[in-house]
Amino acid sequence: MCLSLAESGECNTDSCDQDCVLTEWTGWSACSKSCMGKATWAPGSQSRTKSIAKPTVGAGYCPEPHTELRYERQQCNTFMCPKKIECVSDMDVVIIQDGSGSLWYPYKGRKHWDRNFELSKSFMLELIAESKMAKVDEYGRPKDGLRYGVVLYSFNPRVTSPITNDAKELDTKVKAMKWPMGGTMTGRALLKAKELFPAATGSGKRLQTIILITDGRASNRYWAYQAAKAVRDAGIRLILVPVKGAMRNQADMCAWSSKPCSENMILTPEWTMLLSKLRLYMTTMCPTVEVPKGVPR
Repeated sequence: MCLSLAESGECNTDSCDQDCVLTEWTGWSACSKSCMGKATWAPGSQSRTKSIAKPTVGAGYCPEPHTELRYERQQCNTFMCPKKIECVSDMDVVIIQDGSGSLWYPYKGRKHWDRNFELSKSFMLELIAESKMAKVDEYGRPKDGLRYGVVLYSFNPRVTSPITNDAKELDTKVKAMKWPMGGTMTGRALLKAKELFPAATGSGKRLQTIILITDGRASNRYWAYQAAKAVRDAGIRLILVPVKGAMRNQADMCAWSSKPCSENMILTPEWTMLLSKLRLYMTTMCPTVEVPKGVPR
């Protein structure tokens, strides 16, 4: 009889399924607001995240990016703003103004039909007036402040002004805007506004924001959603200002806006609130505000 020379033993005793390994928390992001414009308004917020240091193996578990194991958000800058503030962020802002027929003001006769459109123009002028405009060097490169562009739309979008730091020129062009009436082709307007940023010297190195002021449902909701996604995918912050009738379409507006929509959608029940709550729009849009020079703190 021959003895067996073979030996056997266990191998690959480790589990074939392994959970992912996460990194440590990142630092907190910059606060979304410098201060609170009013005690009853929401303060700024900041977030931090964890990424994946080692991926899962097999059927291992890994938490989704926006769950509490990988995403945290907290309030910040919960103090009140000074009485007089101005936006001083280095950013480019394109304001899109809805000029559809639904802006019609049905009271006081034909002479006042464009009243809501005129209130929107006043809002734009006030927002620009309370912003520190950027300075540009001999090559057109901007620094130390804001630049604005304006797009007006109904059926088709019109560029009222390209992105510029010239406050007087903006003032003249906005005042000259006429209510076009017609449809609400929001998607076309969003794509037109998106085109203004690469055309502005140095815009790629600055914060980029689009503010859409609208009072109604887009004529083509699918196109509007796709255009809004294209804006966000380009790294442009999209703030929605649904006014009066548009508040019935909050689901659409929230889907279009940058996330979280609670900080990028400002519900506006009445057109007059564009002016009475100007500080709300400014502190939402502008991450850095200061007391203007020469104004007592």
